[in-house]
Amino acid sequence: MFNAHYTNGKTEKDSARSDRYDKTIQIIQNTHDGDDLSPFELWIVQEALNNHLNAKGWAKFDEIYARYVPDGAT
Repeated sequence: MFNAHYTNGKTEKDSARSDRYDKTIQIIQNTHDGDDLSPFELWIVQEALNNHLNAKGWAKFDEIYARYVPDGAT
């Protein structure tokens, strides 16, 4: 049986997915559609969007986010 925690009709999983999508979009927008990213950074962002990163990869994604979206603005 599926056991999820709901907040405002969304599960924690939905909220995490939405946050991941928002951060990815912000990075892409702030880097001229990804043109300012290195190939490795672009790969990390892509893998983050697809939720294919391990803990080390997520740490690198957070570094990329902090670099290109320094104010964390949405």
